[in-house]
Amino acid sequence: GSPIAIATGLLFYFGWVRASVQARRLGYDTAILDWSIQDYILRSILVLFIPLMVLAALMLLLIWVHQRLVLPMVDSGRLATWVPRGLRGSWLLWASVAVVLSLFAAPLSGIIVSASITLALLCALYGDLLERRLIGRTRTTRAARVLILILLAFAVFWNVERLANVVGGEYAAQVTANPQQLLAVTVYTPRSLEIHVPGVVETKLGTSESAYRYRYDGLRLVQ
Repeated sequence: GSPIAIATGLLFYFGWVRASVQARRLGYDTAILDWSIQDYILRSILVLFIPLMVLAALMLLLIWVHQRLVLPMVDSGRLATWVPRGLRGSWLLWASVAVVLSLFAAPLSGIIVSASITLALLCALYGDLLERRLIGRTRTTRAARVLILILLAFAVFWNVERLANVVGGEYAAQVTANPQQLLAVTVYTPRSLEIHVPGVVETKLGTSESAYRYRYDGLRLVQ
């Protein structure tokens, strides 16, 4: 697919997952927000602005290393033939790293596992690229490369989903810990809303003929 379509899909998916997690933690459903695809994408960009800049800078650095350091070694025959095989078998290393890091950072285990799988797939593709450059052929069949790319696509969406879960949960935790940061709202209603939660006060008003018989104080405007 085109890079723009892929980026749009990832930004929308991140925004949708993050909003869904935040809403679920705070006790409402995202359907009431009636957000458009553009709303989800714009809210994703606001959160991912710095991480995307860092990722782009890292990609530029890796491209520079590949062109200035790796390719000259390949073309001059100074790169060992075992390097591509080692890259394809690096999934053992990434699996070990994922297990160790998950033990020390259990809350982030989902992100760690998905990132490790992504890096293992990228290493396999890069090893295939170097092997074709070194000896003019590769042991990886075309069908295998297609499957690796499909797995990589799913892994990238998995990374986005895991990150959005963490971000949505953190936003909800901030609101729960300090609801005073949100705009205070007073609601008048003709019938009881049956809101019985700490901090919210229900007050009966007027008579049965009044347009608004109940007032609720202590509410906060989340969205």
